[in-house]
Amino acid sequence: MEPGGGVRRAVPHGPAEWTRVCGMLSGFLADLAEADRDRGVLPAPLGGGVGVRAWGRLCAALTPARAAASPGSMWLQPRLAFVTVDPVDIAVLGAAARRLGRTRLPEPSLTPGHAWTGEAVRRAAQASSTTPPRVVVELARVHGVLDLDLGQDMAVLRRWGADGPVLVRPPGAALAAHRRIAGRVHTMWVAGAPSREDGAW
Repeated sequence: MEPGGGVRRAVPHGPAEWTRVCGMLSGFLADLAEADRDRGVLPAPLGGGVGVRAWGRLCAALTPARAAASPGSMWLQPRLAFVTVDPVDIAVLGAAARRLGRTRLPEPSLTPGHAWTGEAVRRAAQASSTTPPRVVVELARVHGVLDLDLGQDMAVLRRWGADGPVLVRPPGAALAAHRRIAGRVHTMWVAGAPSREDGAW
């Protein structure tokens, strides 16, 4: 746990991919929150603006993943970005993915306002040029990488300063830890990915 209650996480470095994901999910969740202001029946954490606020904080924390690669990243391949995020926001993101997945189920009595919720989800997805299933997949894979506890390997990178700007070649232990982390993050991230548009991996 970082000072202030955050946790350190590794995500793929990919400016184009993260710009696409942040833009799409930000628009979708904002439209959903706007729709809920009138009816107020969206289930938590979609209702009350909880989801869009949590995603806004996470998207801001993910800025390093959208920034230009640092010069020292040549030693650390595949490229990763290291971010500090609030575990509460990660949990909200996972709950949003699960709740949105449930709106795709055919049971009209699942929740109060289920039919209206499904329509609001469809409209918000359409406004962001996507579909409800695609939104669920994107939320789930972002949640997957941010919820991935990297354990001792992250501690090794922190010890050698290899989870930030790198000015000299890191020692072998840090390089090996980076490769193990990259493998785990890569496996989680590519699940359900629509394309490999950034070329970072």
